[in-house]
Amino acid sequence: MILNVWTVTAFFLASVGSVLALAMAVAGARTIAAAMARDVERASDRGHLLVLVVATLGLVRALAWPHFYGVLESYVPTLAPQGVMCAYGVTRVQPELVLALQWAKPVVLALLGAWLVLVVVDRRSDVPSFQRLLLIASVPLALLALGECALEAAWLASDQMDHEVSCCTQLADLVGGSVSRNVSPLALAGFDAPWKTLAAYFVLGGFVAAAALVLARTPARPPEPDVRRAAAGAVPPTESLVAARARPLPAALRRVAVALLALAFLVVAQWAWLDAVAPRVLGLPYHHCLYEVVTRAPMMGVAALATIAGGAALALAAALSFARGATPDASATIAEVARRLERAAGLALAASLLIVVVHVV
Repeated sequence: MILNVWTVTAFFLASVGSVLALAMAVAGARTIAAAMARDVERASDRGHLLVLVVATLGLVRALAWPHFYGVLESYVPTLAPQGVMCAYGVTRVQPELVLALQWAKPVVLALLGAWLVLVVVDRRSDVPSFQRLLLIASVPLALLALGECALEAAWLASDQMDHEVSCCTQLADLVGGSVSRNVSPLALAGFDAPWKTLAAYFVLGGFVAAAALVLARTPARPPEPDVRRAAAGAVPPTESLVAARARPLPAALRRVAVALLALAFLVVAQWAWLDAVAPRVLGLPYHHCLYEVVTRAPMMGVAALATIAGGAALALAAALSFARGATPDASATIAEVARRLERAAGLALAASLLIVVVHVV
């Protein structure tokens, strides 16, 4: 175990997160019990408490995510005798545990954020369409957050002084016997043209940001008159089917298409940052380390968070569009929330591209 101020702070955040996760599980279980007993007043009071606990837990884990990479950077001097030259080398100490942490943190944050978004939809709707889903999901989500906190505490407390590692500039991890993950597949395949990857990054990112903003400005269309009349039986089904085929692509499918493009952009962004952005920002042509970029250039960390958050927001907006058809009572509210998510995603992606341009140029 390496003990410094970063480790102590990480333990504190993990402890607070564990307490809040346990409180969330208890509050969720008690709210479910009150709802099953049909005690409306008690269920409402405990539901408000549950929302406050989830919001606080999300804030704590949001702080712990970038702090984790600060912990990695702080361990570099201590682990230097074992071959560690940068934060990437620290991730090669117990790599499976670090990889699990790097996936668990954004997944837990995304699920907590989606839970809170559904709460907003319910509170703005005349009928709480997602209330049962939120209550059922609260307990397993709390346990998942508790597991993420425990996983981080286990890694912090583990023995990290007896592991030899390889540098991130090597194509092969000589210690682990595997190909380094700090080089993009394009570079490994022999297509060593960072400017092409960087161009694809800016073009695709600009297109996704623009598409998100366009979706956010598109108002929700009310049902066509023929569709309403067909639902009432005034129009034959065949005429209704022809009218439906003549209408433009449904908003849900457009949002799914943009969400898939955002997912592709996340992959391209990682490759571009590895191939072109990291060496240029760090001033080291052979140093392909994303960890060093986000720790040495804090605004690049902001760009990375904005990119990930933008992609997650577009995915959530697409999911809400499909939920809209199954919850007609909250249809208008869902459409408005989806547009706000898309607006935020478009602005976040545009801001991240601007930050990268400033640092690369």
